[in-house]
Amino acid sequence: MKPATVDLHIRNARALFNHALRDDLILFNPFDRLGSSQPVEWDWHHVGAEEFARLLGAAGAMSWRLLLALARWAALCRGEALNVRWHNIDCDRNLLTVISSDDWEMKDKDPRIVPICPELHGLLLDAFEQAPPVICTSFRRRALEHFRVEFAYSIEASL
Repeated sequence: MKPATVDLHIRNARALFNHALRDDLILFNPFDRLGSSQPVEWDWHHVGAEEFARLLGAAGAMSWRLLLALARWAALCRGEALNVRWHNIDCDRNLLTVISSDDWEMKDKDPRIVPICPELHGLLLDAFEQAPPVICTSFRRRALEHFRVEFAYSIEASL
């Protein structure tokens, strides 16, 4: 198991034993003596506006560009971006409604409204001419198992 998973199990066990301790079922909590592991050092890379513009240009296909733009400029998760439909976009008010559909359910189930920035608005207008009912439609036709690999290859090939 990874250290973060072990820490999670220790925290859960500590909470459980603390309840037993408060109810006088045990004399002490053995998990109080266990510390947590060292925090994981993430190797994050900030993608600035200039680098994102290059990435967007290298993406090539409109569906990839839309997926990247929805993730960056509208802060949508992959599942949300893949399930945005044109009727969820209010271009007059520059708002995007993220809502569950018949074949996809949001994680938190509550719809939310996201503002559309000018960059995303321009890209959506360009894409509207193709106008499939689902914005990132080409991804829905194939399994998403190789999603990251396919993306990495397409970006690597076009840079």
